[in-house]
Amino acid sequence: MEMIETIPQMQSSPCGTGACAPSESPQKPAPLNRTPQNRDTVKISDEGREQQKAAKATAAGIPGETELSFEQQREVDKLQNADLEIKAHERAHMAAGAGLVRGGASYQYQRGPDGKQYAVSGEVKIDVSREKDPKDTIIKMQQVRRAALAPSQPSAQDRSIAARASQIEAEARIEMMKENEEKEKEDDAPVEASSDAIPAAVPNAYDFSSSEPTFRTVA
Repeated sequence: MEMIETIPQMQSSPCGTGACAPSESPQKPAPLNRTPQNRDTVKISDEGREQQKAAKATAAGIPGETELSFEQQREVDKLQNADLEIKAHERAHMAAGAGLVRGGASYQYQRGPDGKQYAVSGEVKIDVSREKDPKDTIIKMQQVRRAALAPSQPSAQDRSIAARASQIEAEARIEMMKENEEKEKEDDAPVEASSDAIPAAVPNAYDFSSSEPTFRTVA
């Protein structure tokens, strides 16, 4: 559709084509008014206005400056609840696994209709390696299991780590029992006489010289 502007018509000069002095009350040029008769009218729906506002706010990086629709607000509410639950979940892991957690929690974020970022997933890395001493391994795996099950609603991955920690703990207990049994056998074994021992009945086993008070063993 062509845009047409109305241009005022030129008035003929009362002086004809010759020179003419300005009159005492010269006419002012008519203002160029855009009336509904000479311009296009475009109507924008309420939904379109909301989308425009949201687009402008997102482009400007100003969250919370738009009026959200009912569906958009519902999505924001869901994202807010998810953000709170996920961060509380990971904090529970870190608190119970203090000393075993490697680094902090890492999160994946999603931008909501309001332009804000919300956590939609998270993870915490924890050390589940065995220690040299089986007893230390048992203590460590008990803490790993507590850390894995610390959140109010452990995930499937959390339960898997807890099960793995229980298995390692059971293996460490078996190892510790074997070590204790071997140690008891060594303690109960009879002590054999040393081949280097010299019976006291052997004459001249000890030589006490009157000139020099030295205690020496004679072969």
